[in-house]
Amino acid sequence: MKKATFFLPLLCLMSGCQPPLTRIQQLEIYQSRCADYGYERGTPEFANCMMKQESRQEDMAIQLRKIGVLEESNWIEQQKMRTNEDEHKRNRSKKPKN
Repeated sequence: MKKATFFLPLLCLMSGCQPPLTRIQQLEIYQSRCADYGYERGTPEFANCMMKQESRQEDMAIQLRKIGVLEESNWIEQQKMRTNEDEHKRNRSKKPKN
């Protein structure tokens, strides 16, 4: 169990270090999927399958960017709240007690 708790974060870090796929690599993946679905290369159905694969990938990339923007915005708001809380605590501690 201890090994798993050590290696899991390490594995996550290592997988994040992989370079993005090239356009050719992406197309090879789409072609492989469409062939696995039973479409023959050179047919209109195969071309449609390829377009759908690419469209899904683009949609997913857009969604991931949106999530990243929301997470960053959330982090900024949290930092503002912490700063306001800290300032409020400092102001309360500076007031003389009656």
